[in-house]
Parts: sequence; C-alpha cells; structure tokens
Amino acid sequence: MTGKDAVVLAKWAVALFMALAMISVNMVDSYPRPQAYPGKSEVSVERNESAPLLLEVYYESLCPDSVDFLLRQLLPVTRKIGNIVRVELIPFGKATWHRLGAEYIFRCHHGPPECKGNRIQTCGYHFLKQQNETAALEFVYCTMQAYDPSTVAERCAKKSGFSGKALLDCTRNSAGSHLQHKMALKTEALKPKLTWVPWLVIDGVHNDHIQRLGTSNLLHLLCSMYKGHLPNIDKELQNDNDIIANLLHLAPAMRLVLYKNNSHTKSCKCARISKVPATGTAPATNSKMLTSGKYMLVLTSLTIVFACASSKLHHKKNHHSHRRIRDAAPVLLEVYYETLCPDSRAFITNQLYPTLQQINSIMNVSMIPYGKATQKQDGDNWVFTCQHGPRECVGNVIQSCALKYLPLNNTDPATKISRVFTLINCMEAAKDPSSAGPDCASQQSIDFAPIDKCSKSSEGNQLEHTMGVRTESLDPKLTFVPWMVINGIHTASMQSRALYDLLGLICDTYTGPKPAACNE
Repeated sequence: MTGKDAVVLAKWAVALFMALAMISVNMVDSYPRPQAYPGKSEVSVERNESAPLLLEVYYESLCPDSVDFLLRQLLPVTRKIGNIVRVELIPFGKATWHRLGAEYIFRCHHGPPECKGNRIQTCGYHFLKQQNETAALEFVYCTMQAYDPSTVAERCAKKSGFSGKALLDCTRNSAGSHLQHKMALKTEALKPKLTWVPWLVIDGVHNDHIQRLGTSNLLHLLCSMYKGHLPNIDKELQNDNDIIANLLHLAPAMRLVLYKNNSHTKSCKCARISKVPATGTAPATNSKMLTSGKYMLVLTSLTIVFACASSKLHHKKNHHSHRRIRDAAPVLLEVYYETLCPDSRAFITNQLYPTLQQINSIMNVSMIPYGKATQKQDGDNWVFTCQHGPRECVGNVIQSCALKYLPLNNTDPATKISRVFTLINCMEAAKDPSSAGPDCASQQSIDFAPIDKCSKSSEGNQLEHTMGVRTESLDPKLTFVPWMVINGIHTASMQSRALYDLLGLICDTYTGPKPAACNE
C-alpha cells in the first residue's frame, strides 16, 4: 500500500469515526471530568502564563499504596513537570491522636514505626520546604525507599542539605509533636472525609475522577487539568503528531491530547497537538488549541491507529529513521495469595513463573501473601489466623520477609528473573512450602539467614501486617485466592483468564512492542 493509499484510507476512517461519534455524543458528554474549575467555560485557550496546580497528598509513611504512589507516580512527575504543580505532603492518613498534657499521642494505621516515619517526614519536609521545595520532596522520596524511614533519615537529610542532628531533635521533642498535630488537623478538616490512602486533592477539590486517575496516571491527570503551556514537549512525538494531524484534516476543529504513558519511567512527558487546519498543512507548534463544545473527543483508539500508520509512512521515506514510539510501561500485576492454598500454588508454578521466564521484561509483579487470613492486634504485635492453619501463617511471613530481603533488582544472571520469584516458585512446588525455604534458598545460592531471622521477629510480624492491610484495602474485596489485579484493576474476566492464560493476558494488556513469546 502506497503512502497516498494510506492517506485516502485514513480519511475514510476519520469520516466513519466522526459519524459514530455524533451518535454517541451524549455518552461523551457524560464522561466524568475533574471539577477543579467550577463555573468556568470548557473552552480551553492557551495562555503564556498560568498558575501551577496545587496537589495535596494525604498519605501514611508505611502504607504500601502511599509508597507506591509517591515513588511510581509523584516522584517522576515532580522531577519532569514540577513547574506546573505545587505539592503539599500531609503524612497522617487514618491515624488518630489524643492530648496528654502539653504533648500529643498518635496511634497509626500501620503501628508505632509508621508514627515515627510520619514524624520524620513531617519534620524534614517542613524545615526543608522553607528553603527549597524540591529538596523537601527529595527528602521524602529518599526516606520512602526504605522499609523503615528512621534507618535512613539522617543520610537522606544530609543528602538534601539538612542537618541530621536538627532532624532527630525535631522528631524527639515537642516541635515534632506539634507539627504532626497540624498534619492531623489538616487531615481531619478534609471535605469530603478521607476514606482511602493516599488521598488526593487538586486546587481544593477531591472527587472520584481525581482520586482514581491521579493514583493510576498522575501525569495524564495533571496535564489534562493544567491550563497553560505544557513543559518538556517530546519533539520526536510532536513530529509524529504533525503527520497524524495531516491525516485528520477532514475532522472539525478539535483538541487532541496525546498522552505518552511513561509515568513509571524517567522519560514521562506531556505533549499537545494544535488545532487541525482545514488545509491539511502541518500545524505550527505554537498555534492556539481550540475545543468544539460537546464535540470534543478523546480519540484514544484512533490515535493509536494513525500513529502506527504515520510511523509506517515516515519509515518509507527514510529507511534509516529511528523507531519513534518507545516501549510502554510494564504491566503491573498484583498477586494476592496464600502459601498453602492449592489454587495459589498451582497458579504460581503453572502460570506465574513460566510467564516470567518468557516475558519478564514487560511485567512488574507484586506478591502479597495473606489472602483470606485475619489479624488482630496484641500489644505491639499482630496475631494472624490463616485459612489453611498455622503452617500457612508461617509460610506467609517467610515469603513476606523474602520479598523484603531479596529486592526485585537481585536477579539470576541466567534467567534474568528476580531471585525472590525463583525462591517462591521453589517453595510453592515443594511438599510443604512453610518448611521448604532453607532448601530452596540453598539451591539458588541465596543467603536464607536474614529471611529466617526476619520471619521469627517483630519485623516479620509487621511485614505480614502490612500485607494484611493491603489485602483488606482491596476494592472490590477479595473473594477468591489467588486474586489478581492488573494495572490497578480487577475484573471477573481478567481473573478467570489469568488462572489459565496469564501469558496471553499480559501480552494483550501490554501496549508496547510485543516480545517474541507473545507471538508464538
């Protein structure tokens, strides 16, 4: 097919799509949008200057979802487009407090270590922000990368230009207590009330759209809400967008936002395309963008089609051109399981591990060993009751410790798979997973001593408690084990397919170039 044929085909496709879009315009109009600017016109006109968005993040220092959001979403966003958003961090979450004399006593969602972590981050963030907002954020990011923020607090403070001694003094005296109390009051004053952690507020507004999109795709949310010029436009992507614009010259004036889903990488950027001219010529980079009332369309699927078409046409003109569409973010798979559950064991050994062996490069896997267990607090510790008895509780704690002491970047050179998955697979294939740890570790040349020590201490107890909290926070609630969540979403069809065709499901979900195993 020649380039001319492709253009003709594209024009007919646009005309057909527009006709269908007119029929479903009411559905488009009903799509939930952020209400951050109530009362203002939906028509967006670019301005030379625009005030940055204010993003408030209410979180907990040891909450897995908070850690994931700050490190996977907020960190790359603030490093790349920090000039269009101001961030306010409020570490408190679902904690409670009461006054005792001149001091405040706090009880935190994930126990005393979290209270300590909250205070460390409150003190460091408060004092550093007065001098440099970027340094304040980097301090929090640094402490969030450790299981226990207190173990790295001094090092992170010095790295950010803050005295480690001053930080520790703040956390130990009334200054830290009063600062943390301010975080509590600010959290308790929220309207609507906080029901989830992390909780996001943008320009004073919280709604379901902001919460859901912000926690899964913060870059896209901020770019769509910001009214000024977007920074860091990807020039290569803009060139491809211009080709696409030429193919779309039959369409009415519209605003087309192309989002490059790299929020989990260091290359996350925003890109906008200008109004499509009627003449078919490529739009100027600095042209004003228009919207056409209710006919503004989010052409996600169509964009993908024409991006592919334009890439092929461009490649015909220049056989030595580089591939412009970069690899997409890996598929995020969360597996909520039980170490002695027959279905969990079958899934790990027959689906998960074989899939990792073939397409590990396009997956990020998170294991949560807890399932249908229950927990209750007894002093500073937690008492667990597991579906398959006490031995399962032992196995769950061991694997929770393994997930901490064998980080994902500790890979087997031969298989390129993280050693923790190899260990878990070996344990689940054994007759008794709860006692197979030492032998499996020995086979893989893994030092089992730190894992064993952790599993028999309060550290392992707290790790398993964190797994429990994460499981109990699922929405929808877990009703079957193993329970799968992909890119933050769980559906019945996804669950069913993952149990018998995980490789196919991951391949179909991944939006980048497919590995060879996906085509076999």
